[in-house]
Amino acid sequence: MRLRAAFTAMTVALLLAGNAAASGWTIPAESYYLKIWDRTLIGSVGFDRQGEKVELPGSYQDHALNIYFEYGIDYDWTLTVFSRPVGFAAVADKRTAYMGQTVVGVRRALLRRPFGLTAELRYGYAPALGDAPLSASIEGGELRYYSATESTHRVDLEVGAGWGLGWGWLSTRIGARYLSEFDPVLFGGAQFGVNTDVGFIASIFADFHEPLASLQRSNFSGAGETRYIGYGADFSYWFSPHFAISAGVAGAFLVESNASTPNLSLGFEFR
Repeated sequence: MRLRAAFTAMTVALLLAGNAAASGWTIPAESYYLKIWDRTLIGSVGFDRQGEKVELPGSYQDHALNIYFEYGIDYDWTLTVFSRPVGFAAVADKRTAYMGQTVVGVRRALLRRPFGLTAELRYGYAPALGDAPLSASIEGGELRYYSATESTHRVDLEVGAGWGLGWGWLSTRIGARYLSEFDPVLFGGAQFGVNTDVGFIASIFADFHEPLASLQRSNFSGAGETRYIGYGADFSYWFSPHFAISAGVAGAFLVESNASTPNLSLGFEFR
């Protein structure tokens, strides 16, 4: 594994089932938060399981609809749902529609002062719909391919902490993930955000996804086995207390078995 200075893809939508800013808190009873966004990857290069750049047989595009929802069950419990109900991917002249993971969880408040502390348990599943490789080659006896999704069950256990700063927030999280078709994973991250009086919110984040074994495959979409240390920024503008538009960009400086292109997002938020 080698650190990469180049701005490279981090397909975290598969791996982050939730809003990093919410990791350390539950939300008030009977309130909700909803985010709907498009995630876009466009490029022609990927990273194999050793972290080496590989040119694909043609350029690729991968667009996916993502939905994240929170609902306050009561003062201490919050329901969380992440879903990627539909995506469209193409490599050269091959294309497919696919369905990604749906993940449902509950977050429990453990501590509220002087900072928020939560524990969250999630279960998710990605069906095999649209998982056929759009490109595939064998190099040195190793299969390298681009599949927009890979079927697997998953169970996450995550602990999050958050500090409200009045004008912003700082949150961090760490967790473990069981995957039925892949090796277990440790994951985590941190986020720093700023609120303004005019409705503009900005945040920066860093996160990691670390399988507990050497990668066995090279899927250039990042949908299956992948390793990364990533970073990014998110921006939202709230036109009212209940509606915002949002945009984001993410990259990574260590990548194995993933795309090599910025991860772009554009969407809407409601609360």
